[in-house]
Amino acid sequence: PSNPEAPTLSGTRGNANVALSWTTAPWDGGSAITVYRIINANTSALIQELSGNSYTVTGLTNGVAYSYKVYAVNAAGLSGVQSEAVTVTPGTTPTAVKSLSASYASTQATLTWAAPDSSGGYAFTGYNIYDLSTSSVTPITSTNASTLTATINGLTNGTLYTFAVAAANAI
Repeated sequence: PSNPEAPTLSGTRGNANVALSWTTAPWDGGSAITVYRIINANTSALIQELSGNSYTVTGLTNGVAYSYKVYAVNAAGLSGVQSEAVTVTPGTTPTAVKSLSASYASTQATLTWAAPDSSGGYAFTGYNIYDLSTSSVTPITSTNASTLTATINGLTNGTLYTFAVAAANAI
């Protein structure tokens, strides 16, 4: 037998984890694949050997890039290395904004809030403001990442409105 061909690796970010999956080796080299070997591409350290086609690396830090390679292993040895490692940055959505308050004047409301405790591992891109009084799930307005206030105009005096503010990041 000869060495198998390399499988194709892909990665999906999660909250403090990366889900890796790969295709079966395109050619097994004439000998059955015994295991797949997942390697940290930055350190060459072995992460795991397994017979399946997926593995989730846990305990990672959101916002930090991690790179991986996978090899197919048969009786002859390791497959050829992938041409490039797969790099994935785990993360999640930001936590809730804090201290949301509202003040009102004729036909308008001004919302003020504090930034969330966590950005989810990615920089804040802004804040989306929702009118929960309607059935729409589309933000009625958005602000940039440094703006912690928004004024909503065109409201009807005497009507009850419910607003929500959600922080946004790249995820």
